[in-house]
Amino acid sequence: LSSGSQQDKNVEGYASQALSSARWLKRALEQRNSTTLKISAEIVRRQTDFLDNGLDFLKPLSLKDVAETVGMHESTVSRVTAGLLMNTPRGTFTLKSFFSVSIQSNSNGVGTSAAAVRNMISKMIQDEKPVKPLSDDAIAKNISKRYWSAWFIFWS
Repeated sequence: LSSGSQQDKNVEGYASQALSSARWLKRALEQRNSTTLKISAEIVRRQTDFLDNGLDFLKPLSLKDVAETVGMHESTVSRVTAGLLMNTPRGTFTLKSFFSVSIQSNSNGVGTSAAAVRNMISKMIQDEKPVKPLSDDAIAKNISKRYWSAWFIFWS
């Protein structure tokens, strides 16, 4: 009788510990989902023009900008966005792809994302005549004339 009683206590202890672990896991997953949703919603809010109109409309955005808005540390935003995908009307993108450095505009002082500039350059190269390709200088002048005071764009 005493060994059965001890065995019942062991089973009860194991079940209690397993239930406690399951509750902790549930809370952790709920917290992760909530954090991911907050960060994703902020990215969508800030990149609506891109989602509606395409890569030329991707705005400059930093991890720090999103972190400050959602009230989290920048490293948390970085961890959450690493490896996660978002399905959009424009296709599926990594969350990290919504972040891009700013290239200062000469017209209104508002920056444009480096990714949007790379996309514009890509389009120019794709549309050029094979018998008379554009020189790097011609591409830089075209971009500079249209949008930026910089003559050279670092292709990252």
